[in-house]
Amino acid sequence: MEQAQARYEESLEILREYKGPGGSNRRYTTHEEFLASRKRYSKAYSSVHNRRPEVVAKNRDKYSLERVNPRPRSGAPEFYRRMLLALDAECFYCHKALAVHERYGDHYIPLAKGGPHCESNLVIACYKCNSDKRDMMPEEFIRKKMVAA
Repeated sequence: MEQAQARYEESLEILREYKGPGGSNRRYTTHEEFLASRKRYSKAYSSVHNRRPEVVAKNRDKYSLERVNPRPRSGAPEFYRRMLLALDAECFYCHKALAVHERYGDHYIPLAKGGPHCESNLVIACYKCNSDKRDMMPEEFIRKKMVAA
C-alpha cells in the first residue's frame, strides 16, 4: 500500500513538473527531451486519472458482468468439443480416419442455405472435404466428388 501511495505522489509531482512554473508549458531544447517528458507525463496522467472515484465508478459500470448479454446458447459449442475429441472419428464424406488435429466441424446443410446451427446438423469432416464443400448441399457435393474421381 505504501508503494502504491509513493507511486501516486510521484505521478502527481511529474504532472506538476510538466506544466512548469506559472502553469505554462515548458520549453524544450531538443525534440527528444520533449518526447521523453511527454511520455512521463502521459504515464503519470493515466496513473492519477484512473484512480479518481468518478472514473473508477464509470469503468466499474462499463465493464460489470451484469451488462453482458445473457443470451441463451445452443448446445452446438459443447457438441463441437465432444465431436472433435471423440476417440475414433472419420470424415463423413470420404471416410478417411482422422487424428484429433485433422478434424473439422461441418454443417451438413450449410447455414448459407438455411441449415440450422444445431447438434443434428453437424458432422466431422477432413480439411479437404470441408473446404471443397463450401456452401454446397451434401448431395451436390457428393455428386461433384464422384464425377471428379
